Parts: sequence; C-alpha cells; structure tokens
Amino acid sequence: RAEGMTRNKVAEQIGPAALAAADRVGGRVGTSHLPGARGLYLCHTLCEIGSEPLDAELEVIRSFLDRHPNEVVTIVFEPYVPPSRIADAMGRTGLLEHAAVLDRSQPLPTLRTLIDRGTRLLVFAEVDGGAYPWYMPAFSFIQDTPLGARRPSQLRCTRWRGDADSPILLLNHWIDRFPPRVSDNVRIGTRRFLERRIRRCTAVRGLAPGLVAVDFYDRTSLLDVVGRMNR
Repeated sequence: RAEGMTRNKVAEQIGPAALAAADRVGGRVGTSHLPGARGLYLCHTLCEIGSEPLDAELEVIRSFLDRHPNEVVTIVFEPYVPPSRIADAMGRTGLLEHAAVLDRSQPLPTLRTLIDRGTRLLVFAEVDGGAYPWYMPAFSFIQDTPLGARRPSQLRCTRWRGDADSPILLLNHWIDRFPPRVSDNVRIGTRRFLERRIRRCTAVRGLAPGLVAVDFYDRTSLLDVVGRMNR
C-alpha cells in the first residue's frame, strides 16, 4: 500500500503473462484489499507473492556481522515509508551501533578503517537519504550503470544515477525480465563475462566497481570474481 502499486502499474511493469502467473500464486495482485497485519516488509515489485518482515531480515544481517567480524555489509533501501520507521527497526535489531557515518566531502575510509572502527554497516537510501547521519543519500555517494538490459549486448557502462564524482561505482549486472530467469543470469555470470565487463566499465568510468549487483549470485562466478578483485 505504501508503495502505491496499483494493478495497472503492475501490469505495465511486468506484462500481462507475468501478472496472470502472479495472480495464480498470490491471488489478485496490485489491489487495495490486502489481508494481514500492517507492518514493515522487504519485497520487490510484487509484495503479494514474496515478502519478508523487515525486523527479521535486519536480525539476519546483525547475526552475520556478529559472526563475521572482518566483513562489511552495504544496504541500499528503496524506501516507501518514513525514515523514522526504518530507524526504529534498526534500533530494535541492534544495528545502529554498527552503522557508519561517511563524510561526502572527504575521501572514503578503507574497509580496514571501517572494520577497526566497528562501523561495518553502510546504510544508503534512494529517498530521504540524510534524514539521519547514518542514513546516507544513495546517489550522492553512489553512481551506477543503467538498468533494463533484456539481453547481454544491452549491458552498458554509462552513468545512469548519481553524480560524476560520486565515489562508489555500482555495476548493475542482470537481465531485467519478470520473472527473473536463472538461465539468463548464469549466461552473463561466468567468470570470463563478468571480468570482461568489470574491466570495460572500469576503463569507461575511470573507477573500479565498489559494488556489483546480480541476480542469482550463488549460480554465478560473482564471489570468485570479486574475491580476486579484492585481493
């Protein structure tokens, strides 16, 4: 409801065949008659066919940070609720103590500096970023590559969002069809394909990707490739 997703908007975004499939799974989607308790959920495009309570997923992240003291985690919220509600959830789940505050006017700290400070969680928001020092404006710090590629040849390195001097490059690397297909993304997720695109975009943008976003990460060579880059 907060997202304002009407049935017509859903149909426009995913197409009639996908909408019919979603109806079979989740009932009539994109309508105003939503059963269940009101709360905060994580979902994407169609909350009716897949969502998770926000607090439960934040607790997963907190548990990960507790178990892996040398890892840094980045969250980019596409929020449809006030920042105060996200702040409350961050406080309830014990994540605020991990949240970093970055200064846009200064060079970014290294990952090691964040680890040594105990601020290993970077939280960005596409909307209302800056409402809190730790709730940072995503596209002030991040510049990214275009979305919407329907085939591998349409993956581009040009800037879509963010500023030319935004210090973190986000490489969007997936085939944008609904529902997402494993086969599409496995094809562009090989080590050779990923490394070639990362090298190409680094040359075009003069900045190596700090974030690489894919679908079905566990079916691709993503972790191997970014591990090699980090080393």
